Amino acid sequence: MYYLPLCITANLSCITATSYLLLLSCITVLSCITATHYCYLSCITATSSPVLLLPLCITATSPVLLLPLITALLIPTEEDNRLQAAYTVLYTVPRAIEHYIDREYKGGFLQAIRDHKNQLKTKLRSDEWDLLSQLIVHHKLYHFYDKIIQDAILDKDVLDKLISKCILRIDDRAEIEHYPRQSDRNRCILDLLIQRPQDSYSVLLEVLKESSSCPKDLVECMDGQTTHQEVVSHSIVKSSITGNHSVRLQKNYHHLTQNLSDVRNVIDLLISKGVLEPDDHVEIVSSGVSAEMNRKLIAKIRSEQDYLSFLEALKEDPGNEELASDLESTDVSKEELNLVQT
Repeated sequence: MYYLPLCITANLSCITATSYLLLLSCITVLSCITATHYCYLSCITATSSPVLLLPLCITATSPVLLLPLITALLIPTEEDNRLQAAYTVLYTVPRAIEHYIDREYKGGFLQAIRDHKNQLKTKLRSDEWDLLSQLIVHHKLYHFYDKIIQDAILDKDVLDKLISKCILRIDDRAEIEHYPRQSDRNRCILDLLIQRPQDSYSVLLEVLKESSSCPKDLVECMDGQTTHQEVVSHSIVKSSITGNHSVRLQKNYHHLTQNLSDVRNVIDLLISKGVLEPDDHVEIVSSGVSAEMNRKLIAKIRSEQDYLSFLEALKEDPGNEELASDLESTDVSKEELNLVQT
């Protein structure tokens, strides 16, 4: 089964230049399965047979009793074979095709797609073209997907800065922090970045350069990739709040989480203004950690009126007047507004 990509690669040696269009259509269909699904299949395939666990339960008195079990486990089941086939088709084959085009086509895989864009649009459905467009925009992110998941620690500080760059939304934090394992949180962050219509690779790289949680060799390797920004995807996900106020809140997100003081007083002021409920006070301060309380408080700002009340509360608190001034003086560009609205 592992020879399939090699056979395909060998047979591709005789194709003509015009046959690239067919290959690109093939890679497009296979690319409908996201990197998350690839990893899922990989994990299942790698762990579908628990033979490695057997030494833990074998004793001097049990080899005869365990022999039928060992024999059964060593023989792949039909489900094992199907999972291995799925892994080969969905993970190995598209990468083999992509690597072949990278080697044989002048300019590589992405240039081949760009050169055949018009032909591809006539061959593919609109949803398939959107998927291919997403691959173009986020190709470098796909390339480092597994490495970032395994080796980087995209911690709360990294997440704060990604939100401040308007490449992730404040609402995304709850979805990300739902996962207890760091690797799963990393995967969730990358999947959200891949869903963005803009190139998120350069923004992530900029944040990782400022972080101590990512290995230097990985950052240097990512930095070595050439940057090509092209906005071609049209997928839209509406944020809960839009407008200049939402951009100002996001651009100052990291600043607020680190510097908002006397959060309990701000909470009480927001309760008196009807923005928060009394029960929210207990929920927000439960962690006892200043930055975490600030994050939970900001997550409660859901509308423009909430934002204006939050601004008033900061002005009424002597320790936070400067933060209110920083929010009001923050410039908002059209590009940043588009980022928050998608």
